[in-house]
Amino acid sequence: MSKTTPTTISSDPRYRERHETFACDGPITAFLRTRSGDIQVATTSGTEVVVRLRTSAGAAATLLEDSEIAFDSKRGELRVTSARAREDGWPGGGISLGRLTRAAIFGGSLHDVDVLVELPASSTVEASSRSGDVALQGLYGPVEAGSASGDVLVATAADTNISTASGDIRVEACTGTLTARTASGDIAVEQLTTGATLKSASGDVRVGSSAPHVDVATASGDVAITATSGGSVVLRSVSGDIAVAVRSGLEIDVTANSVSGRLHSAIPLDDDPSGGPAGELVSLSLSTVSGDVNIRNERRV
Repeated sequence: MSKTTPTTISSDPRYRERHETFACDGPITAFLRTRSGDIQVATTSGTEVVVRLRTSAGAAATLLEDSEIAFDSKRGELRVTSARAREDGWPGGGISLGRLTRAAIFGGSLHDVDVLVELPASSTVEASSRSGDVALQGLYGPVEAGSASGDVLVATAADTNISTASGDIRVEACTGTLTARTASGDIAVEQLTTGATLKSASGDVRVGSSAPHVDVATASGDVAITATSGGSVVLRSVSGDIAVAVRSGLEIDVTANSVSGRLHSAIPLDDDPSGGPAGELVSLSLSTVSGDVNIRNERRV
């Protein structure tokens, strides 16, 4: 069941909006697509889905009218596709870094709709925009998100897969497995639980809290990570620097290599870094061609 409001000029004269509201029983699965608009999603504790499409007041009203908003209450699925995305069928068949890179090169239409959605917490989301930003605030189940030249932000989610061509990626917390790939953007992750595979061609990669399994590769960007749990951390860079901060209480086993850069460790590599009883073991495999490698104890404020 849904309630639809007609296309109107919003209280802000710069925008034209379309609203639809749906009742649901709990978490749903949402598929959200735009060509050049932004996607903003928030989670709530309620059992209602709210969709708001917004475009500039000067744009054609048909951008709102021709956009698809469909909710299947039996399947618990929401589909929102902007008119521009429907025109060229982009994206489809999943989100790939190659497709996003091509989209960034060929560009998109100047006018499209922004998609603003409210969902029950723990919903599953697949969201993509060719040149707009994607921001998922709140608590989610599995997430797949991508943008060609826009940034992607995910607050807290389970298994997460993110791809961008030139946009930055930021994840506040991933409670499952994280895969993040970008061609020239930066990747920043605050907290990991299970594992992560992070790849950037020319961007920097920063991980604030490691997981049992972390694999990071970048060509010309720097890599910085805080090792907070036992497990395996593999960091590779061609011309970037690698910095590892090790939490007190962890034992470390290090394999480090740099062809022309410097190798430095503030932690005696043959002792327990905590100075106390042996703790969990974290295996560090660090390699760079021309960058420096630096290992130190974590500094706590």
